[in-house]
Amino acid sequence: MGNEKSVHGHHHNQAPSAEHESKQTHSVQKYQAAFDRLRGNKAGVDEAALQERFGKELGHAMWMYLAQSSSAGALSLEQLSLKAGSLMGTSTDVYVKLFIGDSVDKGSVLKLLHVCRAAAGAGFEPSDERFTDQLVESIVTECSNYQQVAAWKNRVCPGLCSSLQKLVLAAFSDSDLPLSAVDYNSDVFSQFQMWFVQCTLPPLYFPPQASTAQGETANKHWSPLYSSAEHGISVSRFEGNVFGYRGPTVTLLRLNDGSELALAVDQEWRSSTQQWGGADAVAMQLLPSFRLVDDLSGGVYLNFKMRGSPLGLTVGRDARVPLFHVDADLGNIAAIEVWGCSGSATLQDQQRLKQWQSRQVEKHKKVPLPGKWEDNPDRYLLEMAGFGGNMREHHQHIELYPISCEY
Repeated sequence: MGNEKSVHGHHHNQAPSAEHESKQTHSVQKYQAAFDRLRGNKAGVDEAALQERFGKELGHAMWMYLAQSSSAGALSLEQLSLKAGSLMGTSTDVYVKLFIGDSVDKGSVLKLLHVCRAAAGAGFEPSDERFTDQLVESIVTECSNYQQVAAWKNRVCPGLCSSLQKLVLAAFSDSDLPLSAVDYNSDVFSQFQMWFVQCTLPPLYFPPQASTAQGETANKHWSPLYSSAEHGISVSRFEGNVFGYRGPTVTLLRLNDGSELALAVDQEWRSSTQQWGGADAVAMQLLPSFRLVDDLSGGVYLNFKMRGSPLGLTVGRDARVPLFHVDADLGNIAAIEVWGCSGSATLQDQQRLKQWQSRQVEKHKKVPLPGKWEDNPDRYLLEMAGFGGNMREHHQHIELYPISCEY
């Protein structure tokens, strides 16, 4: 027994195997190029080098994290490799840890939000302070340490730290990765709000990007479908521009009472007496206070015209206490815009459908209509396409033949 213990003890204290040393050497060598770029003409990577590459706030936070195992003023290649890998894993929780300590305070949370926003290239306006103040307040009230803030991020805003991770990946990869710019401009929301909304949404709302002829990824923005700044506030224009888009959409709204809201739906818009919406439908209120409904399956109700059922847009499964309600005439809306999130192919399909509907209207003009137009079941389909006024005006001269779904 004694000999066995001696043998085992010797085994645990023996030198690392050749395989282990090889893995360790490879782990260090893969950061050689990044180490050389970051240190410049210095012997090691210091805080100034990190701040020059990543900015003052992120550079300082990275230095405090990476240099924990070093008492020197600069990191060697071996020291850098010890923690660099944790910054490039599948989770972005480590970036929360860079800014949030064992206790959570408003200053550190606000700094985290601003560093993430700046890394994404989104602007900040004085009017954003109201939103950030109540957002920070809700986080501080709910969380007491960085683990809880990380859990909040994963549940509410999964993309919060993605831009930070992309910056680090670009710096630590063997060759700099291109960072494509994203357009956060909106007629309703600020750039900061637009960025935050995008960070909360599931991957469904960001389809794979197309490749250019040169093999580079082309940045595909969301497609603008309807904006009150361009089209005015009109039910018929909303239907004409949004209905028929067979993909997920994001709607941004500002109501007359000052509320600011976002609705992401994963199904085609439709007017119905039944609730709809899939598992990836999300709704949130940004102002006057932050609220999120991330399980909106069967929680969207829209009825603009059908009598005998409640009218308007209601969001939330409980119709008695909805997250928000929009009047049937859109009368309580101050501003609205809708974005299509399925790429150019879906937009082209919608345009072809609208063109086909227009041809049907032109084709059947000045043809006697059998029966009463108001009772014709095809009336609603054409009104939905935005031809409601024309149909009423010409209904004595129109005949609707059986409509094919091919276009």
